[in-house]
Amino acid sequence: MTSPTFLLRVMVCLLCLASPNALSLVGASGGVSFAATNVDDPLLKEAERLFLEGQTLARKARYKDALAKFLASYRIVPSKTTSRHQKIRSTLLFLIGRTYQLQKQFADAGLYYRKYLKVGKRKRFRTLAQRFLKKLWPYLKATLQVQAAEGQSTEGLSCQLQEPRGSFELALPGNKEVEAGEIVVSCSMTGFLPYRRKLNIAAGQTQTLLIKLSPAPTQRPNPPTTGGPRDLRWVAFLVGGLGLATVGVGGVFGGLSLAARSSGEEAILQAEQSGLATDTRKVLAADQEAQQHATTANVMFAVGGGVAIVGVILYFVLRPRKPSPRTQSRSSGAKVCMNCRMHSDETWSFSSSSDFSIVVSP
Repeated sequence: MTSPTFLLRVMVCLLCLASPNALSLVGASGGVSFAATNVDDPLLKEAERLFLEGQTLARKARYKDALAKFLASYRIVPSKTTSRHQKIRSTLLFLIGRTYQLQKQFADAGLYYRKYLKVGKRKRFRTLAQRFLKKLWPYLKATLQVQAAEGQSTEGLSCQLQEPRGSFELALPGNKEVEAGEIVVSCSMTGFLPYRRKLNIAAGQTQTLLIKLSPAPTQRPNPPTTGGPRDLRWVAFLVGGLGLATVGVGGVFGGLSLAARSSGEEAILQAEQSGLATDTRKVLAADQEAQQHATTANVMFAVGGGVAIVGVILYFVLRPRKPSPRTQSRSSGAKVCMNCRMHSDETWSFSSSSDFSIVVSP
């Protein structure tokens, strides 16, 4: 059974590590309890075992080996379950960060302290994580030089910098001290496409970024489309297909009915050939099953056939109709006139000629 004082042990271990002058992990009689609602959880048992092994190694200043045990313990604790699981995971994040710090792997220590600050809720350890990050700042900082590319105007240009410490406004041109890690620069400007660049800057590194936005494409109005009739016969095919599928299901139930009836008849025939009494219950059960399947098949045939007929009717109802000549003439901007003539003042006069003419309006 998992020790009910495991959480307390880890907490005491953290208190030993939390001292700014701590150089080793000292013994802890208490601990963090990995016991959850189910004390027989094999994952928590294994996590506790790995933690205790790491604690023993850390007492001997074997931080590298201890760190491997702490990381393994963290990975196997289930996430997004109970609040106790989450508390254990967050506490191990702080412990891993502190162990990295004692190994003088400051970049990794800063990374795990940041992870703890995102999920950890204990005020004491949040304060310690922030204090350690300030102490580690000389080993974590990098410099980002940001300037506009040649020909790029900075008037109306707005830029944001996202780094491990948070989000900040970015002025161009300028130098910005950032915390090493993943850096995201986003810029926007009216009339230009959004700009976004992701960088990874190592501690102590100075990196230059040139901002160049691309003009947004000019949107042209779509040409007017001819309002022709829409072909909706796909609805008919959909309905008809559904009807045929229903008929197919009815066929399956019909086959099951025949199989059940055949099973009952076979039972009677075997009893007659062997001279034994017929198993009445088996015969009745097979007959009842056959009737149920037959009823279902009949319903499916009726429904499916009706739906298929509806699909055929819809095919003809929804068929696109050709526009009449009068409609075509209107849509093309032409005027049809019988025995008429258009003058320069756009008035119409009739002539005695019987010729039929089409006059296109100006």
